[in-house]
This record gives sequence, structure tokens and C-alpha cells, in this order.
Amino acid sequence: MILLKQYTAEELKGMGKEEIIALLMQAQKQNALFMERLAVMQASRFGRKTEKMGCLGQLSLLNEAEAESEEEAEEPEAEEVVQIRKKRPKGKLEQDLAGFPVRVESHELSEAELTAVFGANGWKRLPDEIYRNLEYHPATQEVVEHHIAVYAAKNDDHIERAPHPAELLVHSIATPSLVAAIMNGKYTCAMPLYRIGQELQRTGVNLSVPTMANWVMRCSERYLSLIYERLHRELMEFHVVQADETPCQVIKDGRPANAKSYMFLYRSGEL
Repeated sequence: MILLKQYTAEELKGMGKEEIIALLMQAQKQNALFMERLAVMQASRFGRKTEKMGCLGQLSLLNEAEAESEEEAEEPEAEEVVQIRKKRPKGKLEQDLAGFPVRVESHELSEAELTAVFGANGWKRLPDEIYRNLEYHPATQEVVEHHIAVYAAKNDDHIERAPHPAELLVHSIATPSLVAAIMNGKYTCAMPLYRIGQELQRTGVNLSVPTMANWVMRCSERYLSLIYERLHRELMEFHVVQADETPCQVIKDGRPANAKSYMFLYRSGEL
């Protein structure tokens, strides 16, 4: 960076208008360059060690893993990953992991290996060293085929079927776990249905967007409407209710598809 010459008051008084304008323009350019370099230095000093700055100082979604990695970061313990809501008190490991299945893998030396190290009968076993790590198993699917026993009377037309679980939706392969996973992806993780369908397709499940949309709508109306009505009654009991509107398009209310509708989000002022 080229620094501007320091001019005295007398020198500035002797300059013409064009010369002063040129000096001001050069000073503005130098100031902008200085502020840009200052921002880079501050990010380098106070930001993450591996932070990569884009043209606007924002991280790129394409190199998020590289930008967010920290070689100095320590590996978390299994109990730290499992118990994320609050810091685990010391000595509470067994309690924290009590709700998770545990697979024990034993690692032992054979008698021949022990004899080679210690000699015949020259060893005794001490308490095992134990450490834990947490494995992640991707979502798995299985087809549940229900075989319902059917019985008929020998002397009349009476037929009896064995008890069996009620279907979530009649004549549908939908199950509570499958629809719950779709709803969770859609409304908790904010994923569009087509991306949920792509993710399911990678695991061998082919579901179209209309099918998933129908399941969400039908299950919401059939099973969640009672919860909605109860929440509505409770909400109306409060003295103050807050609302937020979002414009949207509705195609099933008899109006044109481009007609503006609103979706309202309500909450009580006391929450």
C-alpha cells in the first residue's frame, strides 16, 4: 500500500481545486483498502484458525467441512455426545448411557499367546480396561408382512379373524414410523418433500412427492386435528394472543391458484 504524502497547511492552500479533488479520491481509495485489510487481519487473529473468507467474508457452503474443522479440537467423549442438553456430572456415565443398547466386545489373548509371553501358568488376569465409543447406524427399513389367521365355523357362515394392529391408513404401506420420519424431515429439519424422497431413494425406498404429501395431509387431519383443537381452546383462554402472517397460495378453496392467502401462526403472550 502506497502511503499519501503528508502535506502542510501552506502546501494545501497553494493547490488548485483539481489537485485537491485528486488527493481526496486517492485518500478514499487508500481508506477502503485499509479497512479491507483490517477486516482480514481481525478475522485471522480473532476468528477460527481455519476460517476461509469469501468475497463478502462469508463461509462457502461447499467447503464448510474444511472451514469449520479445527485440528486442535479434542475428541468428545461418548457421554459428552449422548448427553447434550446439560453438562454431565462426574460419576454419572452409567446413568447417562443407561437408555442406549450396549454391545460388549471382548479382546483377549489366547492361552498360547499368554504362555509365549509369561511362560506356562505364569500369569493372572487383572480387571479389564474398559473404554466406550458411540457408533452411528443409518436408518434401516424392513417390510412387515402381517399374516392374520382366519377361522370359520363348520356349521354356519361365522368367520373370526385373529386380532391385529390397526392400519395407520387403510390399504396403504404407510406406518407410524415412516410417516413420522417424513414429518420430522419436513417440519423439524425444514427439508422439502422432494429432498426427503431423494434421501429415501438412496436407501432403496421409492416414494413420490404426491404420495408423501397425501400421507402428511391425511395423517395430520386424522390424528393431529384433535391436538390442534385442544391447543386452539387453550389458546383462546389467554388474555393476549400473538399472531404472525405469511402469504401463501391455496389451490383447494375454490379461488384461482394465484390468489393470495395467508397462513397465521399464533402463540399466547404468556409463553
